[in-house]
Amino acid sequence: MFTRTVQTILVAAFASAAIADSQEAVLDDPFYIGFGGGMSFLEPESDSAALSLTEDSDVAYKLFGGYRFTQNLGMEVFWSDLGAAELGSSSNNSVDIEYSAYGIGGVYSYPLNNRWHLSAKAGIGRLENDAEDIEIDRVNENFIYVGAGATWNITDSWDLRAEYEHFDTDAQLLSLNIIKRFGSGTSRRISRLEQQIEEQDRQLAVLAETPPVAAVTATAVATQTEKPAVECISTPVELRGVDFEYRSVELTETSRQALDQVIEKIAELPADVRIEVRAHTDDIGTETYNYVLSLSRARNVRDYMVKNGISLDRIDAKGYGELHPVVANDTEQNRNRNRRAELVLLGIGKYTDGTGACTSPDPSNLE
Repeated sequence: MFTRTVQTILVAAFASAAIADSQEAVLDDPFYIGFGGGMSFLEPESDSAALSLTEDSDVAYKLFGGYRFTQNLGMEVFWSDLGAAELGSSSNNSVDIEYSAYGIGGVYSYPLNNRWHLSAKAGIGRLENDAEDIEIDRVNENFIYVGAGATWNITDSWDLRAEYEHFDTDAQLLSLNIIKRFGSGTSRRISRLEQQIEEQDRQLAVLAETPPVAAVTATAVATQTEKPAVECISTPVELRGVDFEYRSVELTETSRQALDQVIEKIAELPADVRIEVRAHTDDIGTETYNYVLSLSRARNVRDYMVKNGISLDRIDAKGYGELHPVVANDTEQNRNRNRRAELVLLGIGKYTDGTGACTSPDPSNLE
C-alpha cells in the first residue's frame, strides 16, 4: 500500500510544464544604443523632363538610441545616411541625390518568447536631400514615419534587430542592427526579488510562529549548497504543470491545481519523510538574478504547500538558478527544459528498500 502511495506521488509530480521563465520581474537594462546598415529605396522627383530615375537604391547606415519605459513601450531617436539615388539622361549625364533622415518616435514591443520579440514604431522626423545643378521636390521635408521589426536577444545585453522603416514616399529603409542595452535594471530586479523573499519569510513566520529568516543576499549563491541534505531517492522528480504568472514569481491557477494533487499524496507519507523543492532557470539574465529568482519561486511553492496543510518543518526550498541545466542552453526548447521545478523526497528510503536507513546520495544528483 505504501509503495503504491510513493509511486502515485511520483506519477502526480510528473503529470502535474517546467517553470515558465518569465524572467523579468522588473525591466532589465532600459537604455540602449544601436548601429545598423542595410539598403535604402529612394524615389526623388525632378522638375527636369530630361532626367529619369536610373538607380533607386543604395547602401545606408544609421545610428540610434532609446529608452524603454516598460517592457512593451519605449522611445527612440535616430539618424540615418540613406545613400544616394541617381537620375540620368539620354546623353549619359547623371546626377546623384543624397538623402539623410533623423527623427524621434515611440516603440511598441511584443515578446514572442524569451529570445524574440516583434516591434512597431511611429514618430516624426525630417528628410534632407541634396543635389547639385538640379531642382528636386521634397527638399528638407518633415514627415511622419512608421516601421516594424523583429529582435533577437543574443546575450544578456546584446540584441540583433531586423526592421523596415517608411520615412516618406521618397525614402524607405530595410536594415539589420546591433543593439547594446545597459542601465540599472538588473540590480533593481534583484532588489525587488529580495524584497519578495523577505515578505515570503515574514508570512511564513506567521504561519509557523517562528522568527523570520534574514533576507537573501547575493553572497548566498556561493554558500547555499555547502550542506546538502541526505536523500533516499536518487533522481529529483520534475514538477510538471507548475509554472508562474508572466514576469512574476506568483503561481498560476493551473499550478495551484497541479500542486493540490501532489499535496494530497504527500499527506499520505509518514511524518518523518521530508520534501525539498528545487527551482532552476535558464541562462538568460545574470547568474545572481537567476539564483534569487529561482529561490523566490521555490519558496512560493513551499509556502503554498504549508498553507495547504503540509508542516513547515517537513519542507525545504532551494533555488539553483542557471547553475545546473539538464541540457545546453542553446535553443529555446532546451531553455524551456532547464526552467523547471523539482521535488525530492528525503528519508523515504527506509520505507521502500528495506534497509532501515538512508544512504548518502550520489553527489551528481545534488548539483
